[in-house]
Amino acid sequence: MQTSNWQQIRQNHPALQNQTYFDSARCGIISKQTAEIGHEFYHDFLEKGPAMRQIWEEEIKVVRQKAADSIGAKKHEITLLPNCSIGFNYAAQMLRTRKQGKKVLVLEEEYASVKMPWLVNHFEIVEYAQHFNGAVDLEELKQTILEEKIEIVAVSYVQFSSGFKIDLKDLGAFCRENGVVLVVDATQAFGAMELDVKTLKVDILVASVFKWACAGFGAGLMYVREKLFEVYEPPVMGAESQGIAAKIEQISDIEFSGYTFQTGNYDYKSTLILGTAIDQMNQIGVSNIEVRIAELQYYLLLQLQKIGIGLVSDYPVLNRAAITIIEGDRVMWEFLKSNKVVVSLRGKGIRISPHYYNTFEEIDDLCALLQQFKKSI
Repeated sequence: MQTSNWQQIRQNHPALQNQTYFDSARCGIISKQTAEIGHEFYHDFLEKGPAMRQIWEEEIKVVRQKAADSIGAKKHEITLLPNCSIGFNYAAQMLRTRKQGKKVLVLEEEYASVKMPWLVNHFEIVEYAQHFNGAVDLEELKQTILEEKIEIVAVSYVQFSSGFKIDLKDLGAFCRENGVVLVVDATQAFGAMELDVKTLKVDILVASVFKWACAGFGAGLMYVREKLFEVYEPPVMGAESQGIAAKIEQISDIEFSGYTFQTGNYDYKSTLILGTAIDQMNQIGVSNIEVRIAELQYYLLLQLQKIGIGLVSDYPVLNRAAITIIEGDRVMWEFLKSNKVVVSLRGKGIRISPHYYNTFEEIDDLCALLQQFKKSI
């Protein structure tokens, strides 16, 4: 994609006109097209009532296929979720059905939704201590997995509080070779970089879509590798899990797949919006998005270096994602906020997360403000 088209794409996100927005790691800015799907949904519901439900059901089948294609999965391996936290709870409940006392390794600074489901489902949790800047020594992590006899690793592809991107391909291959189940939170990756669950050898992947996919709230997705359906039992069940007319008298009657987790009605609106957001990702090209973000990040790092702003997230290219953490505190954050620059206080500093709709000029403006702040203290 030619660079000149990014400005045209930016025009589809009107909220960007009123602020300098570098906070897509917290929430992506939706487009005119995705907003229109929401308007159409309520208009149809208002005018035609529940007669629309059959049409929505058919459209959701298409969305499920789009979600599967976006991560290199099969349609029956996909569950459409309302959020990431539910997906991790489903994963923990499912993995508990085989035997009790499993040991789960999580990173010390992981997001709560990655940690808590294992706690409430009575798993033994081993926390791996990250470096000060949030980095992980992968060889050391592998050694811990072996020494602690870890059976499940639950990890974010990209850490929300530091931006550290783990070498998931390496970790996935190691876990598969050693019979360790790998459960991944891809929330800070989906929509920002290419994902292929087969290449990465992920067993379970869960993602919210309101960040880099710019799909708004109320939707998410979960992938479960089809082999796991043969080993574990369904942890939840509802009228929609097998179809309302299905005759289920015992667990062995259940045809376990990604559909089984769909216990009841969908959030039709949010799911249809997700389908449109995936269409937009594909129209731009996820590889193009990944390159665009990398270019913006590289430029940001150069400008920060020029003005002497310290980095917390100082990583090699392999471990660099769409998030940069700079040294800063609430006073700096408040100063940026007063100048209509939206960033987040996260981890050990201030999180800056540019997306494809940001510009190099905005980075210049941000750095000018940071330089102004630095001179004022």
